Amino acid sequence: MIREFIVLLIGGMRPEALSMIRLQFIDNIRIGQKLIGGFVLVTLLMCLIGVIGFSGMNTISRQMDHMYTENTIPLTEIASMEVSLNSMRALVFRSMAIIDEREQDENRLKTEITNIESQIQNLSSSSMTPEEEKVFETFKTQWVTYKKTAVDVFELEKAKKEQDALTSIKNGGDHANARRATVATFDQLKQIVLSQAEITAKAGSIEVKNSITFMTVVALVIIIISLFIAFSLTRSITEPLYQVMNQFDRMSRGEINTRLTLVRKDEIGDMAGMADRFSDFLEQEVVVTLQRIAQGDLSTSLTPKSENDQITPALIEMSNAVTGVITELELISSRAAEGDLKARGDEIKFHGSYQQIVKGFNTTLLSLIIPINEAIRLASEYSKCNFTARFSNKVEVKGDFVAFEHAMNEIGLEVSSALGVIGTEMKDLESQAKMAESGIEDVQRGAGIIAANADSTRANAEMSEEEIVQVLRGMEDLTNHVMKVSANVEAVAQSGNEADQLARKGITAAASAEEGMESIRKVSGEATGIIFEIRDQMVEISRITDIISDIADQTNLLALNAAIEAARAGDAGKGFAVVAGEVKGLAEQVGTAAQKIATMISELDNRSSRATTAMKEAESVIEDGSTSLRETLEIFSSLTKGVQEIKTNMDAVASSSEQQAASFEEITASVHEMSTHVRQTSKDAMNSSSTAEEALSVAQQITDIINDINTAVSTTTTEMQRFLIV
Repeated sequence: MIREFIVLLIGGMRPEALSMIRLQFIDNIRIGQKLIGGFVLVTLLMCLIGVIGFSGMNTISRQMDHMYTENTIPLTEIASMEVSLNSMRALVFRSMAIIDEREQDENRLKTEITNIESQIQNLSSSSMTPEEEKVFETFKTQWVTYKKTAVDVFELEKAKKEQDALTSIKNGGDHANARRATVATFDQLKQIVLSQAEITAKAGSIEVKNSITFMTVVALVIIIISLFIAFSLTRSITEPLYQVMNQFDRMSRGEINTRLTLVRKDEIGDMAGMADRFSDFLEQEVVVTLQRIAQGDLSTSLTPKSENDQITPALIEMSNAVTGVITELELISSRAAEGDLKARGDEIKFHGSYQQIVKGFNTTLLSLIIPINEAIRLASEYSKCNFTARFSNKVEVKGDFVAFEHAMNEIGLEVSSALGVIGTEMKDLESQAKMAESGIEDVQRGAGIIAANADSTRANAEMSEEEIVQVLRGMEDLTNHVMKVSANVEAVAQSGNEADQLARKGITAAASAEEGMESIRKVSGEATGIIFEIRDQMVEISRITDIISDIADQTNLLALNAAIEAARAGDAGKGFAVVAGEVKGLAEQVGTAAQKIATMISELDNRSSRATTAMKEAESVIEDGSTSLRETLEIFSSLTKGVQEIKTNMDAVASSSEQQAASFEEITASVHEMSTHVRQTSKDAMNSSSTAEEALSVAQQITDIINDINTAVSTTTTEMQRFLIV
């Protein structure tokens, strides 16, 4: 504790610490009182050194008394107990060796036991540490056991039980174990007491040294405090004087934002307060007033501090001068804002730099007005649509007004350029509108043509359908005739068979053969007539086929024209182009079918020609047969051969008839297919007509838009003619 106090004092008295200590109450004492008080305080500190020395000597004396009482007396008792314990051990062993002196040894043992218990009683009443008390309690417990075993040994000896007594004394016996435990605990207690005594002795020595050190340190501290008091008194006077001197020095350099703020009641505090109040006046009134004037606030109201005040009247005069200049400039500005560009400031009212300010403002205003007047003139020309006007070269401009002049001229140039471009674009737009109008007319015309062609195609398709119906009817009649021819040919063949049989029967059937030949001639004539009728029908069918081919060609041509018109119409004609393509495809199919029919009819005509030739040959053969019949018997064998040839020819005619019937069926199917295509052509033609009408409607809308564009272009062109441009 003393050491910590000493360290604290030594650390607290370092020079840098001493320089920071301030005894505030000293600052509130007058200088004369400070000096007297300082000397009195030093005298009292010297007296304190003597008192502390006397107190230290008393402390050392008390420490010595405590060491004797607490440590020396317990050591004496411990030593006495140790002697008694050793004596008890010796007496027990001696009783076993010297039997004659056992009674004396027993009495001496009791004396030692009494001595030990007396020492134990004394130790119990003395002051002990917790560790000593714990070991001492263990010792007392073990002592009771040890005392009993020692007495028991003598009792065994009295009872003539030396062997049991010897067993108790030997290692492992009751007496031996109790003795060893008691002695061990006693040794531990002795060591603790000795250690505590040593510690107490060392503590006493340290306490003596600390007391001497403390008195030495206190003496040094008192000396230091005395020096500190002298130093503090000196600094309490000189330091604030230096602060006041520095404050006035800073004020002389214009630095008035610092304050002494010395909380003192002596003469130096009074002087520092006056310096701070003067700084407050300069900063809060003079400087603030100047700053407000610098920021344009002239509403400051100042009053002189005294009759001899020279600062405040000077500030008031400066504020009035600035207010006058500002009022004059505001008057000029307001008149200029109202359009009076001839207004000027009155320079005579002011003096010095203020007069120069007003004069400079007048000069500046004059240099601004000339370019502005020229700009007004140029803007007036622009407002009259005259963009050929330019900033006059007679007006001399400088600085930013050069860019101003350039900008005004650029307005005329750029507007002229823009108007020129607009005029050109209007002409181009007008030309494009005319071209668009012409294109729309072409589209309308093409759409009309497509509609007309579609109507014509539809009419032709309807006519083709009617002609096809007639062709179908003719084909049905022709098929019936062919069926009749086939039946007659079969009859002729049957007759030929019969003639052959009759010829084979001989001459007896010659008359019947002649009649059969007559029938054959008749049937052959009828067959020849039917074939000629068939050829006439085929000629009619060829004519109808030619008509259908012509219709298909015309339809194809109309579809081609429609496709051309649709291509010219652009996007509006895409629908026409698709329909025209479909119509063209149908026309090509119809033409192909017509060509196929024509080919079949041509082939049928060839077969009819061959049938006619065969019939003529049959007639020739029949004539020959007739001649042969007249020669009945001479050429009967030739008749049989002729009949065979007739049969062969009849079979050829029958085959040709069957082929003609099949061809007529194919022609009929093709005509039906052509009828379907013609109906589709009629339907597509109707769609083309509808699409053409829609195209005409769209074209009319586009025409209306183009008319609106033409109107806007005309109006814009008329307005553009008002402007004069480069």
